[in-house]
Amino acid sequence: MAIKFGGERLLIKKQESFEAEEKSPQKRFDDILKNKFDSIPPGCKFSSHLKGIDSINIFPSPNKNSAFAVVFYKRRGKSHHATFNIRSNGSFDGKIPDELPHLTREDIYNEILDDLDKIGLDFWFVLDENILPPAKGTGGDKVMRGGEGGEPRPDKPERIDFLRRQPGLLLKFTNKKDGLSGYKGFVFPNFCVLENSEFGNAAYFIDLDAPLETRRKITSDEQAADIFAMPWAEKLQKTKLELKAMGALRVEHRGEEDEWKAIMQKQIDMRLDKLRETKK
Repeated sequence: MAIKFGGERLLIKKQESFEAEEKSPQKRFDDILKNKFDSIPPGCKFSSHLKGIDSINIFPSPNKNSAFAVVFYKRRGKSHHATFNIRSNGSFDGKIPDELPHLTREDIYNEILDDLDKIGLDFWFVLDENILPPAKGTGGDKVMRGGEGGEPRPDKPERIDFLRRQPGLLLKFTNKKDGLSGYKGFVFPNFCVLENSEFGNAAYFIDLDAPLETRRKITSDEQAADIFAMPWAEKLQKTKLELKAMGALRVEHRGEEDEWKAIMQKQIDMRLDKLRETKK
């Protein structure tokens, strides 16, 4: 029996070692970010779940073989930042600010990898044009996007994660100016969802006049360009009021996150069910 128990203990230790390796930042880097620095879309600034950190801004280096993460925090009530470097081999360098002694580099690194995993680094198409530009005479993006006169609110990667994992999704897109900090789009065979979780904005459902012929995920700029050459894509350059007047459904960000997801899921399922019905 002693040999049996010893074998069981050895097996448990091996399992624990394997699980620890699977959760290590290096293994997660290999799975999420390795050789994908050039796939980080613009505007990756997300609110943080870590105590003392307001937000984290992630962007690739000019040569696209590493990335920077700018961590924003408060010092005596004023905003400050610290910059960390994610190198091509997965190492994570940077000094923890004195105001954040309770955090480790691994804490920050893991949240950065969490955020990048949620938005997905497979393929984001980047439009040259703005998406839902502000109406003329409103004073620009800060009035339309900033809400209360301050800087635009960091995004929530959980909402991107919710939409990008939907069955039937063909394409994710954003634009050069705002990136993920502004409106981003999710194209399905018979509709498109525009989402922006910043203060004062809402999600919009644009129903396509006719379903797209493809049912496969779009993975190249050439394929995506064909989709945006279609007439429906002109609606992306309308103002929000114009888009709503053209029949788009507006879904406000109200209630708890689960409530918003339930409303969005109902609208997504209803449209995909309608597509399946027309194919019978």
